[in-house]
Amino acid sequence: MHRARALAVAALLLGSPVAADDQRTFTQWDQSRDGQLTEKEFLQGARATGWFERWDTNGDGFIGSEEFHRVGFEVQLREWDADGDGKLSFDELFRGVYRHYDEDGDGSWTLGEWADVVDHAWFNP
Repeated sequence: MHRARALAVAALLLGSPVAADDQRTFTQWDQSRDGQLTEKEFLQGARATGWFERWDTNGDGFIGSEEFHRVGFEVQLREWDADGDGKLSFDELFRGVYRHYDEDGDGSWTLGEWADVVDHAWFNP
């Protein structure tokens, strides 16, 4: 059940023109050019897309429970809300998605893991 929610979150996040060409996006975000996305590279790439701002409908710099619930993920909010304030900051949101898809837990995404995110998000929401 949690995987389905995370996949749906990724589907919403990846529903962006930036993700239209996943290889190009991966390459752009891989600043170290090592063929893997670190959590830092993912957060920087995601921040540049404006995804967070679309969810932060009141513009306060956080995604509150009401905003998150609108997309149907209140349980995920509680899991990803590291500081327990009932809101997801940019970092909490994207770290949750990032860590979920870091299948081997090594702290970086390979191109294969990135492709899994895109494939799951677009074809199996």
